[in-house]
Amino acid sequence: MLENNNYELILNRFKSLNFYEASTLKDKIHKNNHIEVRKLLSNYNIVKPWDTNRSCGKSDYFDIPELKTSKIIRSNSKLVVTRPTLDSEKPVVYVYQNWQEKFWEITEKIIGKGYFENFQNDSKKIKGWFDEHNLLRFGTKKTDSVYVEFDRANLNSLLKQKYYFEDEETGQHLHLSYQAQLSALGAYFGLKSKLAKGEKNQSLYGLELNTIANLTMEDLNIENLKVGKSKEQVDYLDVIWANKNHKILAAFEVELKRDWLDVLSKFQNLKLLSGENGEEIYYVIVGNHPNKDIPAILEWVCAENIRRDFENTQLLKYLPIQNLKEILYKRDKHTIPNLLREEFFNGNILVDIN
Repeated sequence: MLENNNYELILNRFKSLNFYEASTLKDKIHKNNHIEVRKLLSNYNIVKPWDTNRSCGKSDYFDIPELKTSKIIRSNSKLVVTRPTLDSEKPVVYVYQNWQEKFWEITEKIIGKGYFENFQNDSKKIKGWFDEHNLLRFGTKKTDSVYVEFDRANLNSLLKQKYYFEDEETGQHLHLSYQAQLSALGAYFGLKSKLAKGEKNQSLYGLELNTIANLTMEDLNIENLKVGKSKEQVDYLDVIWANKNHKILAAFEVELKRDWLDVLSKFQNLKLLSGENGEEIYYVIVGNHPNKDIPAILEWVCAENIRRDFENTQLLKYLPIQNLKEILYKRDKHTIPNLLREEFFNGNILVDIN
């Protein structure tokens, strides 16, 4: 038994997290005022950290910090504004998709024309005024004007996940929290686990993760273990599950940045070091967007230096984050470990890539 059953504490953290199903959040968005809706969008990670999220009431204006926005903005950033309607309890959510392009236009035509002259360094904020309920204008008399025409948000498109969580520590360490949950889930299944070299000595929720994932490279039953690049890459795999004899059953990469070549290279090295057992290991990529990710992964699988190892295998899998949450939810409902383990490996939780 692992020390103090810490894996149970990690899994119980999922149970104690404040989370809503998407349908409940939609109801809350429809039934709260525009200020509360803005908070819901931020707190439950519906609006992402690289988006700009504002609320605007009767004043018909809001401001945007220029420096902060320039640091976080990226090609898929959105400008999201919640506004009241005639019924104050039924706000509208507006969204503008091409926010980065529009922000650079504001930078060129407004900030570049002396907008911040005589401003203090700590007050460099750009004001936007609503000329109409969904038409926003940036600029002053001495600069050009830049307009943003918003679309009304489609909540079905905005709320694509089934579950949404509110937890500051989880939000700040999202990748690590998925690693911890996977390690703890392995323990719940009666397996042992190993965390990536960079995370094995970290803590989360006040727990040292090496009390849950306590295997090392030397513990693993690897036929061709040797010092070198292959061993080093395997050591950086996010999570490895092994049985009581330390035979590797599954390897996981939580890949939120979509660097598929790096993922497949690590899997290749594990397969190389594992000898015959390499043909029996589940190689699992964990991600948020299976419909986008799997076709991109397949392109890399067909590349010449990858094809020989993974083109024909049925054990290269994709684990959608939503499916992981489904398994954790069922565990919270006290599903028998052996039944849940069977469902994980042989049900519909793992999606075939090939």
